[in-house]
Amino acid sequence: MKRIHINESKCKKLSNVVYDKTNSITESVDEMQAWHGTDAVFDKFDLAFLSKGEGSQEYGKGIYVTSSKSTGEHYVEVIRGVRMAAKGKKYMQKKWDASDNEKENATKEYQNFLDNYDSIYDNLPGHLYEVDIPDDNGNNYFDYAAPMTPDEAKNIFVEFCKKGLIERGKYSDERYNKLVEKVNAAPYWNSIKSGRDFHLALYEEGMFENFSAILESLGYIGVKVPIGYLHGMKYSRGKDNMNYVIFDPANVKIVSRKDMITKKLHKIKESTEFNESIKKYITLLKENLINEEIVADGNSEHNPYKKRWEAERKALKDFICNFGKVMTSKENGKTYKVYYDKTLSQLIGYNYCICLQWDAVTLKPKSVLYIRALDKFTDKMFQANFDSRGRDNMAGTYDDLSYQAQ
Repeated sequence: MKRIHINESKCKKLSNVVYDKTNSITESVDEMQAWHGTDAVFDKFDLAFLSKGEGSQEYGKGIYVTSSKSTGEHYVEVIRGVRMAAKGKKYMQKKWDASDNEKENATKEYQNFLDNYDSIYDNLPGHLYEVDIPDDNGNNYFDYAAPMTPDEAKNIFVEFCKKGLIERGKYSDERYNKLVEKVNAAPYWNSIKSGRDFHLALYEEGMFENFSAILESLGYIGVKVPIGYLHGMKYSRGKDNMNYVIFDPANVKIVSRKDMITKKLHKIKESTEFNESIKKYITLLKENLINEEIVADGNSEHNPYKKRWEAERKALKDFICNFGKVMTSKENGKTYKVYYDKTLSQLIGYNYCICLQWDAVTLKPKSVLYIRALDKFTDKMFQANFDSRGRDNMAGTYDDLSYQAQ
């Protein structure tokens, strides 16, 4: 079947009908090109292997692909990073758990892992699959970033639950009416503004993992999410800038597989994209490894970890400064550098970020790092206005914060 590449000026229409192997006539389906990055080798996609890669499944259960080749390549590196983190954790745990007799060897193994990090990384497998998926006609994929009203979301949820009750033989008007009453009273259903909010409302209901099943029951074949949508990045809504989740693996057809054997880590480290301070920090760790000691031992005159902790803190601050996004706090009106914390957000079900107050005049950070809900920040830059009245909320009294006589 002829493929349609989404990076062309416009999709071409396939013929109306094609003959399958049994000579029966079937309706053809428009297809578009997509990419899937992984470290596994296979000849077809299978839902049995979900969460073996990056492991998030944050947009529902299905096969994750992207319309951007560079994003597919990026996910190969993400998965390699996940594998390296697991290896590092294993060596570190072994070092922590080692007996006195095993401590020295365990420490050497961990040191050897750090010293050979680059070569170990470069020898990890990585593969980029070119695939065909059903074309995005504007209606067949659930738009995760699109506006959605509370009534739309509640109707979808209630009807799905009703169908489930009927299938299990547990439906009754009384049970249905109680469900409607509960949904209408829940604040998280009444504050929905987007497809993302609908997904989070399911989390509140303990049905976060039912997201794909609910959408599939409505006739959707998958979910589409603009690349960078959850990371506070500017994004476009074109088909060439989308991540897709395909519910049925049969709708993802492998066209080719490319082995990613390039020395990606070296290229990243040598490029301006990689934070120079992080390279210095890695070197510092390797050169200044010290034996495990306890600081809180009653002696305030020593801290064997001081240099390492300072380096760790500086590395984190520099990373936020270089890769964070300038945003304004809705809470206090101050400017921050904000970096989306994907791992924490996936574990909890809400979006969180690491942030650092930022002086937009001097272009320098303040000292304290925070973890905050991402929705506390906005892209809008504005001058905050505060109520200058005191605790009694009356102007002109003694406890005003900045009262000026008229």
